[in-house]
Amino acid sequence: MARRIAYAATSSATGIILPTDLRVVPRSPTGPGVVIMPGGGAMENRFPGAAGESYAVYNDANEDVPVAATGSASGRTDILGIRIDDPQFAGQVPADPLTAKYCRAVLVPSIPTTYPFVPLARIVQPANNGAITAAMITDLRTLIRPRRQRDLYNTQPTAQSVCSSTSYTDWTPQANRDLKVPAWATQVKVVGMLGGVNPATSAATAGGVRFALGSLTSQQTGFDIASSTKQMLLTSDTLAVPASMRGTNQTLKLQAAKNSGQGDFRTDQYSTVLWDVEFLEVPSSD
Repeated sequence: MARRIAYAATSSATGIILPTDLRVVPRSPTGPGVVIMPGGGAMENRFPGAAGESYAVYNDANEDVPVAATGSASGRTDILGIRIDDPQFAGQVPADPLTAKYCRAVLVPSIPTTYPFVPLARIVQPANNGAITAAMITDLRTLIRPRRQRDLYNTQPTAQSVCSSTSYTDWTPQANRDLKVPAWATQVKVVGMLGGVNPATSAATAGGVRFALGSLTSQQTGFDIASSTKQMLLTSDTLAVPASMRGTNQTLKLQAAKNSGQGDFRTDQYSTVLWDVEFLEVPSSD
């Protein structure tokens, strides 16, 4: 019944419970091994004849996992994860079932399908290597029940807003949105679409747009607008949400800059701004 309840509670998903759970990091100092940080996870029962069941695991302390060095002939790729040892399906019944350990960290060449397994990281070592660095570790963790929140906001400016700066500054203040960042959010995806942007004079113009959310800023998107032409502009990015920002109120803003030597550009009462904002809960390091 415990395995049935775990299966129902996790919807049969395999992964970690909280965004920081079971993160894999190099030893300190680096050496022939890695460390699995504390945390919990769950995995679907893959033993034959065990449909509709899952296992839950919890690691309450750092676990050091040795990783064998590679020889001079070639490198090696390992998948690090946690597997279940259940004597009901395989192996021997432990001498003392109350103190026995029923899960362990293992390194395998590929993700197994015949026993319960939570993949945590891929470790890719070059030839003749004995020390695992952060660059060799790829995070494979997924959240079991990730949360997400998506909202759409549209604004029709009622006043003209001109960008005349060659460095990024706030632009079209009527497009600003005050947002509450969910306490669980570790990532945010933003798409900003601007319709009816045109040169402020009869000359052509060029520049870039981006968005800012609190202290976060997106990549810039460049554009060129012919004289007397209205254009649709787009800004988008996926950004990590730092722990200091979670659960706080932040302002989402448009920012813009013109290229040196180019004319000014503007939004006005014939323009429109649409924000598509999605907060997500994904594995993180903080």
